[in-house]
Amino acid sequence: MSECFCFFDEPFDPELCFSWLQEERRISKVERQCCECRGVINSGQPYIKTVAKLQGRLETYVTCPGCAELRKHFCGLYEGLYNDLDEVKDDLALTDLEGLTSDAVAKLEERYGEEWAELARIEEEEEAE
Repeated sequence: MSECFCFFDEPFDPELCFSWLQEERRISKVERQCCECRGVINSGQPYIKTVAKLQGRLETYVTCPGCAELRKHFCGLYEGLYNDLDEVKDDLALTDLEGLTSDAVAKLEERYGEEWAELARIEEEEEAE
């Protein structure tokens, strides 16, 4: 299992964890919606289907590849990735983005555009000094 950049301060609560989880990369045959960014996943595009058991209930999540990668990288909750990132985005540095694919970085730029561009400029200026 890969390491992730966790930003949760709360104590670990096993009741909030899945007792069973299965992820599968698929190609969409119909139009779908990402559970994280709410973007459209068109027919023919890849997506991640997750089926999980939480507190005795089966839950199904459909996620675009960029959001799925961000969720793994930042230890985000299903259907809560961007709420979590909104809370900590001001504390992140470019080094926290190392290892992300261009799809994942594009998702961050799509959501935080100018803020991430400004962060990149500040980091570049500090490196130049």
